[in-house]
Amino acid sequence: METVIRAVSEVLDEEYGMDASKLNPWYFPSIAEYCTLLEQQGFHVTYVVHYDRPTQIEDGENLHSRNIITRNPVAHIL
Repeated sequence: METVIRAVSEVLDEEYGMDASKLNPWYFPSIAEYCTLLEQQGFHVTYVVHYDRPTQIEDGENLHSRNIITRNPVAHIL
């Protein structure tokens, strides 16, 4: 999902001069960012593991994502 979001953001920026980050409902923090956020809320982080979890997106899946895109005010561009 992150790859798709980056690609759409780049097109919107380069082709239309739009800052897509204001329209993006997803957040992909680094391990350090996520640990910091947890610690700021009182958690004590002792172990963190990063692993790739590729998600196959096939036609008809991820309707939530599709709905966010189509409700977006710049959906006509996509």
